[in-house]
Amino acid sequence: MSRFARVDLREERGVTLVIVAILIVAIFGMLTLVIDVGGLLVKKRSLVAAADSAALAAAESCAVGRSNPLHPGGPAAGDPEAVADQFAAKNATGLNSGSTNILPAPLTVGCETQPTGRVTVTYTAPQEIFFGPVIGTGNSTNITANATAEWVPGGATNPMPFVISEGAFSSTNCTLPNVPVGTRCYIWEDNGGGGASNFGGSVFGALDLRSWDVGPTGNCNGANRNKGDNAGYAGAGGYDGSTPLTPLNYPAPTYVCLLNGLAEGPFFGPGGLGNPLNFTRLLTFPVISEIEPYNDRFNVIGFVKMKLIDILRPKDGGAGAGSGDCTYSIPPAVTSVDLDSALAAGGGVGQSGTCPNSAANSDVLSITSITGCGNVANSPCSTPGDYTMDSNHVVTFSAAPRTGNVTLTFHWETFGVCGVPPGGNLNNSGHCLVLEWEGFQLGDAPGGKNFGLDMTRLCDATITTSCKSTS
Repeated sequence: MSRFARVDLREERGVTLVIVAILIVAIFGMLTLVIDVGGLLVKKRSLVAAADSAALAAAESCAVGRSNPLHPGGPAAGDPEAVADQFAAKNATGLNSGSTNILPAPLTVGCETQPTGRVTVTYTAPQEIFFGPVIGTGNSTNITANATAEWVPGGATNPMPFVISEGAFSSTNCTLPNVPVGTRCYIWEDNGGGGASNFGGSVFGALDLRSWDVGPTGNCNGANRNKGDNAGYAGAGGYDGSTPLTPLNYPAPTYVCLLNGLAEGPFFGPGGLGNPLNFTRLLTFPVISEIEPYNDRFNVIGFVKMKLIDILRPKDGGAGAGSGDCTYSIPPAVTSVDLDSALAAGGGVGQSGTCPNSAANSDVLSITSITGCGNVANSPCSTPGDYTMDSNHVVTFSAAPRTGNVTLTFHWETFGVCGVPPGGNLNNSGHCLVLEWEGFQLGDAPGGKNFGLDMTRLCDATITTSCKSTS
């Protein structure tokens, strides 16, 4: 006969209590992980974003210096601390923001004084701990995040195939980058020699962007030299990057082959720079040194971004420019005549040829011939015996009697809004780019002289090669 052990159920008492206690600890641990640790991670992420944006804004402020606000209604560009705090507050709440969020040297160098440098910011914010007091860690803790950003001269990966000479900045009304935002700048792409563009011979400022960084002796007569490609690059608003451009070697030269001769296509041909899509668009132009000898290559020293407003030929009426040879027939009763407007004292003046049509002084005006003075028909006139001409191109006749009309022929030129073309006289070979300065710009690759086209980027000051401004 089998025997069975009797189980005493009273020995199981208390097991449920143990299981409940274990579950409470597990649930408490999960709540701590989800709520407290999760909250810390979210706060840390927002604080990192706040520090990053603050560092970039401060770096931009340091690069701009004491000029215009970074954006309408924003703090002055010359107050990097205020700029940093404003951008940090947009990315995180509850910041402990004071007057020392920008750390001192060597973590911050060159702010508002140097063309390159870096700035480091630090921000803290409290985070509430809900379950921490249960295990004695306190009901809050501080989260800290640091970030470093630098500013360096910017570059370009898709520049236009037309250059701007460094000398053009001071030869027009623009001395970049220290000009008011919205200023119109007039840049000649013309081979007249001298002047703002400093070109000569058959050089019109066109680059062969596929022959980039060829060195001082590299071949500039190869198959890459194609004006048709330039038309495509101009019409598209910049180089297509088919051959990636290396960073500039500045201050060492970066030689790029030029294209000789004028090609109308890149300016006004189908798909050229005159493409309506390019107008009022920011375009990147290479800047060359004005002292570089222009044989078959340019030295690109930097870049500048400007808004394209118009393209004008030297004699384009839309530019207010014009030229011609004009003949006035001046009756004996006329004692003086303004050659720029045919406004005469003492009678009317007959006109023939291409004559000025406004009262504004011509930029260039010279008398070709003048006959009919005195009592002999067609007799030559002399100055100052028979007439004088003042600086406003007003011809005044002497008191000597005149029996017939004086025939006066002169050549005149008006340069228009683009000013004096290179070489000092009008021709139809060049083009004037009407550009607008848009103020401080951000680039997309480091290198080159600073023409207001700067790049800000995050870096790590503890890594030697991370911050390009100091490595």
